[in-house]
Amino acid sequence: MSTLEDSPFQQRLLNTFWDMADIFFFKRKDGSEAEKLFVDYWFGVEFDDAETNGELANSETELIELLKSFEIPAENPFPAYDFLWAGASKTPGYATNADKCRARWELFRSYGIYKDGYRGTGGTQGNIIVDVPLADGTASKTLFSCHTDSVHRTDGMQQLTFTQHPESGYIIQSDNNECLGGDDGTGVWLMTKMIEAGVPGRYIFHRAEEVGGRGSGWIEKNREDLLQGHERAIAFDRKAKHSVITYQSCSRCCSDEFADDLGGHLMLAAKRYYLERFQAGDETVMYDVQAPVPEERTGWRNVPGARSQKTTTTNQYGYTQTKWEIPKEQYTYTYTPKNEFWETVVERFAPMAPEGVEDYVFSTEEMQTLVQNYANEYPEEMMGLLEEYLKFKEEIWKTDTGGSFTDTANYTDIIPECTNLSCGYYNAHTQSEYQDYAFLEVFLEGLIATPWEELHTSGEVGKPETFERGYQTSGYWGYRDTWIAPSKNILDSASDEEVAKVRRKQQNQKERRKKEREAKKQMIAELGYYDPDEYEMIYGYDEDEWEDAPSDISSFWDDYKPTESEYNTFYMAE
Repeated sequence: MSTLEDSPFQQRLLNTFWDMADIFFFKRKDGSEAEKLFVDYWFGVEFDDAETNGELANSETELIELLKSFEIPAENPFPAYDFLWAGASKTPGYATNADKCRARWELFRSYGIYKDGYRGTGGTQGNIIVDVPLADGTASKTLFSCHTDSVHRTDGMQQLTFTQHPESGYIIQSDNNECLGGDDGTGVWLMTKMIEAGVPGRYIFHRAEEVGGRGSGWIEKNREDLLQGHERAIAFDRKAKHSVITYQSCSRCCSDEFADDLGGHLMLAAKRYYLERFQAGDETVMYDVQAPVPEERTGWRNVPGARSQKTTTTNQYGYTQTKWEIPKEQYTYTYTPKNEFWETVVERFAPMAPEGVEDYVFSTEEMQTLVQNYANEYPEEMMGLLEEYLKFKEEIWKTDTGGSFTDTANYTDIIPECTNLSCGYYNAHTQSEYQDYAFLEVFLEGLIATPWEELHTSGEVGKPETFERGYQTSGYWGYRDTWIAPSKNILDSASDEEVAKVRRKQQNQKERRKKEREAKKQMIAELGYYDPDEYEMIYGYDEDEWEDAPSDISSFWDDYKPTESEYNTFYMAE
């Protein structure tokens, strides 16, 4: 089995990080200078349509000067030009990041990149469109969707942090008090890589999605010809790692048959991806085959009667913060196994235990050897075991009726199958947003392998009355754990029982918010600050008073909270 240091798969994961990290330096608030600079940087300043060019720069020389004028706010701030242009590229095949940019621009131009007539806030010039034809030169019936803007509150650049180990995960975060921008910088990167792989389709990089889907709304009203003839529209704009959205804002946007067909192809590609790694005995997956270590503490709580003490800290920017917190000496720790996958492999390989030994306990090394040999000698059977591995990784693709809104929702009257796929980011629109970039590598392989033109289609293009449409009254969960009720139009046609259920949920949420406000006041009055997690630890709460997400929605809105780990500072990492 390979070590992490000599693992080719570990290097591929890091290549994925370095290839996409450039996007997240830009705070891409709609119409901001940073968003327009990002568009020039990512797509270039030369387009096939005569009416548009760069949004801030009209030439490469002007782009370079602009990159020099924007600073990345590191501990020792430096011009964005130093890394994003002149810096040595960590993406294989390019000497500098400038070389990588020029190659990307040439890729887009080779297919004919152009902008439509949308004009938005701050002089943004249009939705950006690239068409990759089928092998026979004809147009694809698949449309791919993402958006260039983010929900940053301010303009400019930001610093990034990341982790690069199976224990801490493969995570990107911003190093400020704003979002990362994985929603939807990740979608921009995925679609760029699909174009690079030659996956046929119409690729629309929408503008102004975060301020009401203005870019896609403009296309629906003014350029329906860009949508006609397409059987499916796939957006890359959903949190987590397992959702194929079938409803947006409580309205059906695609059929379950289409979602199941697409999810099945993505699952098959994921199994093949992980099978290859288990066959190689690679540390990036073998880390998940570990015997429990009871001595390692995995949780904590304060001892009864613990008292908070005043502490003052200063961050790298010189800002001080005073908090009341409980000293770690007054914690008591809990211990649990590292992961659930261990129980699955123990059950599978129990017959391999030495004869005559009752309750034999496999060591980590023994089990890793058994799993690697099994993957090589019985690959088909290993594919079945990988179903459980994907459950452990939370990468089982499922239909999800809890979608909110993305650009493809504006196309449901024209395109039969419109969906949105999870992209591996969590806590979108918050300063806690992070991106799992290890997931993106397996996801991208699935997107490249999927036979898009052969997917099931319910309904006939050009005949909206044949599309599978409808409504659900369970509502959906938006950002910051906010439950959102169906629209009045939907409730007008719902049963009295369904309406009553919605009203109960609304009342419960109102009461919950009131309790949250009261808890905040109480903690601020007693300790001088408010921390919701610490509040529960100190004061406790009644779980019965918290309403769970609707059981008939297969969404997964309880975002995973990663374990604490030491982050590399992006600009210093090697």
